[in-house]
Amino acid sequence: MNKVKIIAIVTCNKGNVRRNNQDNFLLNGAHRIVKLTEDVDCRLESKDEFQMYAVFDGMGGECYGDEAALISNQVAEYYRKNLKDKEIKAASRYLELYFKDANNKICEMMDEKKVSASGSTAAVIWFYKDLFYGANVGDSRIYLFRDNRLEQLSIDHTEQALMEKLHLDKGQSGKNSGLTQYLGIRPEEMVIEPYYFKLRPKNKDILLLCSDGLTGCLDNEAICQVLASSKSIEIAKNRLLQRSLKAKGKDNITIMLLEVRKGWLSSIG
Repeated sequence: MNKVKIIAIVTCNKGNVRRNNQDNFLLNGAHRIVKLTEDVDCRLESKDEFQMYAVFDGMGGECYGDEAALISNQVAEYYRKNLKDKEIKAASRYLELYFKDANNKICEMMDEKKVSASGSTAAVIWFYKDLFYGANVGDSRIYLFRDNRLEQLSIDHTEQALMEKLHLDKGQSGKNSGLTQYLGIRPEEMVIEPYYFKLRPKNKDILLLCSDGLTGCLDNEAICQVLASSKSIEIAKNRLLQRSLKAKGKDNITIMLLEVRKGWLSSIG
């Protein structure tokens, strides 16, 4: 029977300008869930039937963005640790519950802190029974790199993307346009609508989850070129980070790469 192993690596970097890091990430439980005060690199290899990975970007223009990203991660970790095989009858349904719970927790934090606005993006991948279930809100992205081609699986919830969808003048919205969806929107104001997708992985597929600290510095063509020319995801991660820093981006940078290995044979004896 075919088995799947996922090799996962992540780097979370403050970048060139920010004093603190408002990004956060979940690497299937391999890293303690805390506010990230220092740059972090982490690696994991997992053969678990159920795995969860995510990137969160606290909204830098709002109060307590780092707190919102942390809460998003804490709720994700709760779901990762507490969902049992028998409970996962519809993975997409549990993603819906996760987004609802995380959004409510951030709204509760805003009430406690007496702030009018805060929030976080979320790009989430669940692996279960040989399928990836993905979802996102905001502009943190999920890509698939397969056969030397890069495909964005997530969608951008931004004013710019909305204008392009409606065929309006792109010049009306700048590159760093505001978000139309994120965690931290009060239910009475608007019901969040995450974007969902499902993917059956192939051997040697690479999934990239990242904050806009990467995509604000490198376009899809540049990212694809780095992935295609790198002999390992470790090398690719380092090259993507260095190119982003060299581009003098102002945001925090989180880059997570998941490499799929199908049909592996475990050693015996």
